[in-house]
Amino acid sequence: LSCTSENIKEISAKKTKELKNGVPKDIRLIHFDADIYMGTRPVLDTICGQLDYKYLILFDELYSVNHEFKAWMEFIEYFNVKKWRIIAISEDGVQTLIEVN
Repeated sequence: LSCTSENIKEISAKKTKELKNGVPKDIRLIHFDADIYMGTRPVLDTICGQLDYKYLILFDELYSVNHEFKAWMEFIEYFNVKKWRIIAISEDGVQTLIEVN
């Protein structure tokens, strides 16, 4: 996968440790395709935990209660996220788009 547009940045989960000291303030959409809890929760904490403006999260498999869903529920509790809503769900109920703040 290569990003060709200047307003699109690809950040793999392996690079999230580099972002702990500062997340770009222009993130508007985060696409999670980690599928498992251990790949989702650290990214939520590292990136989303620092954002204080409106942004979107697209989860690839939010339906799995032990993985992406569990990570999301723990994240909103830990960071006391009150303002979020589901914008769209794929026809098969697998992918979910969430607006935060």
